[in-house]
Amino acid sequence: MFRIHVTTPILTIFEIMKLFQHPTTLAFNLLANAQRQRAVGFFILFLMGILSSAGATTYGDTYPYRQKSEDGHVKVHAKPFTPRSGQFCLGETTVHRNGIRLYTIDHYWDGPLLTAKHGEYLIELDMEFATPHYNRILNEDGSTQPQPIVYDGDAIQIYRKGKKYKTIAFRDLGIDNAALRSSEGNNWWGWNFEVEDTLADPWLQKLSKHSAYVVGDSLYLITADDQLLAVDIETGKIQRKPHAQQMLKAKADWSPEDLDRVYYHPGYPDNLPKLANGKSLEAALAARYQKIITDVMDEDITLHIFVSSLLINSKGKCEDAYIVPSFPKQRGALFQDIVESATRAELEEWIKEQKFSTATLPKGFRKFSYHDLVYLK
Repeated sequence: MFRIHVTTPILTIFEIMKLFQHPTTLAFNLLANAQRQRAVGFFILFLMGILSSAGATTYGDTYPYRQKSEDGHVKVHAKPFTPRSGQFCLGETTVHRNGIRLYTIDHYWDGPLLTAKHGEYLIELDMEFATPHYNRILNEDGSTQPQPIVYDGDAIQIYRKGKKYKTIAFRDLGIDNAALRSSEGNNWWGWNFEVEDTLADPWLQKLSKHSAYVVGDSLYLITADDQLLAVDIETGKIQRKPHAQQMLKAKADWSPEDLDRVYYHPGYPDNLPKLANGKSLEAALAARYQKIITDVMDEDITLHIFVSSLLINSKGKCEDAYIVPSFPKQRGALFQDIVESATRAELEEWIKEQKFSTATLPKGFRKFSYHDLVYLK
């Protein structure tokens, strides 16, 4: 009810690489084969097959936003430091009341956020949880069966004055698991519906818009099994009432506050940042390994460097780096994994020692995580 989601399939390749325990073994091996055979089309189709068969998550672009609540007196300003990491990406969320900053939390949420008591409380709702339907159990007779769904996980996180104050688990909500609507890999425990029915019914639209809302000291939730839960924000105590739709429809004055959330695009950089001396990082890496820069179509690539994450702050310091090097010409060589692991450690240490230009840092951002691929020969 609060989020935007734009699929970017080509960027999902980066996410797939990070999901595998040994990304160089799969992703870069495939990439090397594609380069040697000029089979780029096959490579892309193969990755699409991974997505469809493995049920992998595709993440959309993530944007900063400003949100108003509590009659406009409280404003939440959230900024992601990574542009395509979905709900759990790095970032920061700042809460203001009447123009005065109250606190900042080192996290970015793209899902539902509510405030209470003049911004003193910030409430984060995770209304879905992963259920790996595609994982299967192998029986002794060779047959398989779906892995059982584990109905658990944190559903509600309550922050008070910027500090985590209380956590409520899904199992404590008392929701009938049979009422949950399952998809390939996820379940949604909040009030859910068929989209086509909701679009044709203003009442269902209203329920959809306000499946979670705050009144006074309580957080109210309309659940998938048609309960109305009233959660005391200070104590976490939960009161449950059945027949939520029927009960709320009978209340002529039921009109929860509309949250005003506006996303904006700050202009994300397309390339890796330059060093403070004006030299490109690609050129510096090429000089370090006595190689020259090339592109993905070159058959003579000897070193791939996947810059998965390069977190640069406003002082030009690299706070964190995740680098995956690969030597395609040495594929299958003895101790290759050890060599690549050592190269990765050396690269990350070297990168953290560099001073970077902040010219491409998005406006108003204290940090930003860059990523790209570097090809050398």
